[in-house]
Amino acid sequence: GILNSVMWVKLTDDEILHRLPQYTVKDCGGGGNCLFLSVAYQVDAHPELKACLPERWRLKWVENSLEENSTILRQMAIEEEGRFFSSLEPHSHHSQVIVREFFKDITEELHSKGLHAQGLSHDELCKRLLQEVSGGLSDDQIYQFVSENFRSYSRFTSKVNNWAGTSELIAISNVMGIRVSIFGNDRVSSPYGSLLDQSGYVLPYLDYNTDKRLRVSIFQCWGGGHYRTLIPC
Repeated sequence: GILNSVMWVKLTDDEILHRLPQYTVKDCGGGGNCLFLSVAYQVDAHPELKACLPERWRLKWVENSLEENSTILRQMAIEEEGRFFSSLEPHSHHSQVIVREFFKDITEELHSKGLHAQGLSHDELCKRLLQEVSGGLSDDQIYQFVSENFRSYSRFTSKVNNWAGTSELIAISNVMGIRVSIFGNDRVSSPYGSLLDQSGYVLPYLDYNTDKRLRVSIFQCWGGGHYRTLIPC
């Protein structure tokens, strides 16, 4: 249907990419590191993006070494997430946006590991995730869940080869001061399909720090599970 001049449409990955003529897609590798590899590729290719890295991370950067640089980005993201939680203002709008993304990522991570989150069964975890997507949980409930399970999530995500998600890309965006956009299908953030504007162009399901000039764009494949980099044409 149409909502505020935007339309939900069910599209395959190839159909989405066809509607993104401004980008070329490139697979930079996997092994749980695909998100960071995809970002590292763009930072390596654009001196302006590299200049956005804080000095201590920029000094560690290794030219043309995606594997090493993806580890640097992972470390940077995890450190920023810890900083965010140590100074969190739960009821600010900015914090709530990030906490909601953490809720989704933490729920998926714990469920994929076959773990129980603070006494919740697998079915209850899935139910909570669906409730959050439909707006069924209050901000206070979401904040409590994230606070109780963040340390476990961070412990897993800090390990090389463990998958990462939207929360880590937001952390990179905040550290570097750049815009980040994720296109594609996402079974959690966009369960109804892809969003199209009035001209038929696909919109990102995540568009963060939109006021920043420099931008990193990522494509999520298969509704979740793998990321590829989007290179501006």
